[in-house]
Amino acid sequence: MRWLLVVCLALLPLGTPVPAMAQGAGAQPGDSQPVGRRVALVVGIGAYERQSRLLSTPNDARSMGATLQALGFELVGGGPLVDPDKQGFEQAIRAFGDAARGAEAALFYFSGHGTQVDGRNWMVPPRGNARTPQDLPFEFVDVGLVLNVLQGAAPRLGFVILDACRSNPFRPGTTRDSRQGLAPMQAPPGMVIAYAAEPDQNSLDGGNAALNSPYTAQLLRAIRTPGLDLFRVFNTAALRTREQTRRFQSPWVSFSPIEADFYFMPRGLDPARLPPLPPLSPNQPGAAPETGPGTPPGSGAPDSPAAPVRDPSFLLVNRTGRPIAELRASLSTNDNWGAERLGGTPLAAGARTPVQLPRGSCEVDLQARFAGAPQIEAMRVDTCRFATMVLWENGRLLPANPDLAVVNGTARRLRDLRVSLSSDRNWGANRIADGAPLSPGGKVEVRLPHGVTCDVDLRAEFDSGAPVERRVDACAITELRLQ
Repeated sequence: MRWLLVVCLALLPLGTPVPAMAQGAGAQPGDSQPVGRRVALVVGIGAYERQSRLLSTPNDARSMGATLQALGFELVGGGPLVDPDKQGFEQAIRAFGDAARGAEAALFYFSGHGTQVDGRNWMVPPRGNARTPQDLPFEFVDVGLVLNVLQGAAPRLGFVILDACRSNPFRPGTTRDSRQGLAPMQAPPGMVIAYAAEPDQNSLDGGNAALNSPYTAQLLRAIRTPGLDLFRVFNTAALRTREQTRRFQSPWVSFSPIEADFYFMPRGLDPARLPPLPPLSPNQPGAAPETGPGTPPGSGAPDSPAAPVRDPSFLLVNRTGRPIAELRASLSTNDNWGAERLGGTPLAAGARTPVQLPRGSCEVDLQARFAGAPQIEAMRVDTCRFATMVLWENGRLLPANPDLAVVNGTARRLRDLRVSLSSDRNWGANRIADGAPLSPGGKVEVRLPHGVTCDVDLRAEFDSGAPVERRVDACAITELRLQ
């Protein structure tokens, strides 16, 4: 039901390229050694017309492009590709394949909306508008196209990095296997495949055009640590991403056997040559203090075991029924609301955004403003115990409540019903009491943990026909009727 994957890269000096390095004969692990040509295609899309706009994805691409160029990579097109249309996107992939022939390393990076349908993964261009699975090849870009050109070009080492687990273009149930996030892919020989979140799960946007997504931000910091080999970079970044998002994202990497060591930032290179990173706000949960360029993640002072850190940050779900034009939040101990958090892009009804706050206090004040409607204020709300909070039309800010009733609206008997939070690792136990089949019209009340997530996965087996699998936003409904 669920797996996980992860990978990304980092940020380095603009205009001061660091020589491309790998492990050479007779060198110590992590020492700088000249290697062959490195190429990359870096794409970031945020200006969506038919999907929710993403604020940090263009900056993700710019940060990644600057990093790779500083590491000696040649970028297809001369720089990151931001908001290309479908034709331009596919033409760039073709050019990437040509450039990758004979290369020491070839890297593809995409930050934007992505989805899976029937086990295939797709990247969404700015105007992508697939309404049915048959529309997909005409509207979206197949991740398999990238794998095909890399396999044909046969570089010594290939990377496919997807910070693209953010949307599903289909309503739940409109196609047999359309889910949130991406489907798992097995890395071919000599290749690394990475996602920002585990398959079937969503990842977070940075929520600010000047920042990076949590995943990309942590990868940037891991890559700029000298002497970390390929696998330690990804592992460090994954652990920090999990911590920062309070386990909302669990990164993972898929790779086949790789013949030689690979270093993005070899030992012996001066981290002071690296350009400054986009800020990782101290308000972000899990953010480690930075003491200077190249500081390894986790090198700050540890939290005192005698005083557990209280973290009030959370994921906000807009259930007010209208777009939020401006959003402010701060600890109740502050004397002001703090800075506006949406960066001029309204938060649509039903949409989500991370609210990152300083650790220490648990009581939070939140203010939401709307176009042509009175503002909402929620005061002194304890958010430390919950990862997901829902703002309702009546102004209440409450932990996500995924409890729902499941009704058998078919003419068949329902013999097995599994319902669990999308963050769980399995479907859970059969929800039908005593295992007796549920007759047509029957109802099952499902109780789930509050404050974790709104996303719920369901699997129903009837006495005939194929099982039904769905993901639903349980914070938006109280009853789900199986048809």
